[in-house]
Formats: sequence, C-alpha cells, structure tokens
Amino acid sequence: MKKVIIFILIIGCLCGCTTNKVEDKFVSTEVSGISMMIQDNSLTRESLKLVIKDMNGKGFYVYGKSFRIDKKENDTWVEVEKLNNNCGFDLIAYYVNSDNLLEMEQNWECMYGSLDDGEYRLVKDVVLESDIPMTEEDKKYISISFVID
Repeated sequence: MKKVIIFILIIGCLCGCTTNKVEDKFVSTEVSGISMMIQDNSLTRESLKLVIKDMNGKGFYVYGKSFRIDKKENDTWVEVEKLNNNCGFDLIAYYVNSDNLLEMEQNWECMYGSLDDGEYRLVKDVVLESDIPMTEEDKKYISISFVID
C-alpha cells in the first residue's frame, strides 16, 4: 500500500511539473489575455517562429504579418534601423485556431538584416475584429523579448 501511494504521488508530481513547464514558456503581453512564446529552436539572427495564445474573452483579435524590432540600449527600447530595401507585408488577416493558438513565422532579414548580439523585442499591432474598419486608436500592441548572442 505504501508503494502505491508513493507511486501515485510521483506520477502526480511529474504530471504537474510537465504542465507547468509548457505554460511557463508563454510570456504575457500588453493586451490582457494574450501571451506569446518563441517556438523552441526557431530563433536565428534573421527570424523566429512565434506562437500566440489568445484567451482574451473580449472578442476575436486579428493578427497580421507586420511587426517591428526594437533593441535595448541603455535600458531603453529603440527601433532597429531599417535597411533601404523594398520590404513589405501581406495584408492577410490571421486568427487563432480552435485551440486559441496561432503560429507565425516572422522574418526580418529584408527589413533589418542579420541582428547583432544584444537584447531585442518583436512588437506587433493587433486589433479586435469588431473594430474593423480600424483607426490608429484601435490598435493594441503585443511584444516578446529575446536575446541574440
């Protein structure tokens, strides 16, 4: 009986630990109920694969491919200088799936080139579907930090 109880406690602990590790990867954003993470092994000097989790409960947010990259300099976020390339984003609206997740490749090589070592953040604007057509005031911003070394 003692072995059964110990076995159950070990299994319960392992299950709980595994669940917490997955949830801990998501970082809260400036919009309540939306979090993001960088998919494992996807970060390079030119791109990353982003996973957005939307549990906001207020409506459907619309996501696009557009973003900007900021670099932390003297404890202040400053946008990375853009190259003089003709870069653009498609204007497709993306939504989370039935699991409230959206995976999105974000490639900045054309716009910013290959990033040097440092601390960066990727900033995206999002808007509630009910606010379309939107104004600048309707936009909300979400971001996630990362380190290139």
